[in-house]
Amino acid sequence: MPREAVAAEVLRSIEDLESTTDTDTIMNGVVQFAERYGATYFIFTRIPNKYQNFRDMIYAKRWSDPWYDFYTRHRLIDSDPVAEHCFKTNDPFFWSDCPIPRGRSRTVMTSARDYGLKEGWSVPLHGFDGTGCASFAGASLSLTGEARRGLHLLTMYAAERLRVVDETRKAQSVQLTDREKDVLLLTAWGKTVLEVGEILGLTPRTIGHHIRTAAEKLGANTKAQAVVMAMQRRCIYP
Repeated sequence: MPREAVAAEVLRSIEDLESTTDTDTIMNGVVQFAERYGATYFIFTRIPNKYQNFRDMIYAKRWSDPWYDFYTRHRLIDSDPVAEHCFKTNDPFFWSDCPIPRGRSRTVMTSARDYGLKEGWSVPLHGFDGTGCASFAGASLSLTGEARRGLHLLTMYAAERLRVVDETRKAQSVQLTDREKDVLLLTAWGKTVLEVGEILGLTPRTIGHHIRTAAEKLGANTKAQAVVMAMQRRCIYP
């Protein structure tokens, strides 16, 4: 496709994305563009740390179900060389250009090919939520220079739209009380339970109760996780 045609298509897709808050519509806009170049599967996700569940990190996906089940069941994200490389670069890359050490990392890539993801291309995503990536895969990709640049631009825009939609949905789904927000905010500032209690005029036992109830609503296992998740979901603004 000529350069002017690629640019025009990307701009039309971006205009369509600007007017929607529907995850499927955003995803379809990117998929329709990527499918022209051989991409059968795609996923937009944050990359979890060892304490986080990969399934909870995903903004949107149209992935191979058998591969996704195998990948998550064995927590292959911890050994995925594509995920690791996203921390080291800002530039999109083909999976075949990704450094692959021996051992389990090589097994991850071999297994992906066995499940039909023979070629892949990923866009690292760096921002407030940490590091993530958008990955496109299929039996054979035909991403020329112009197509790569166009898909890169569209991916970056769509990723931001998906992030905003996801965080808005999460913030609306978690209803913290004003007191729970106060406790988490002061905790984020480094205050101890005793100090928080003194500031708010409450007992340590009451402060502990507010932390536990907030953590339960957020799905956090620790006080620190509750603070981080409240920040990510825009429940508090330190």
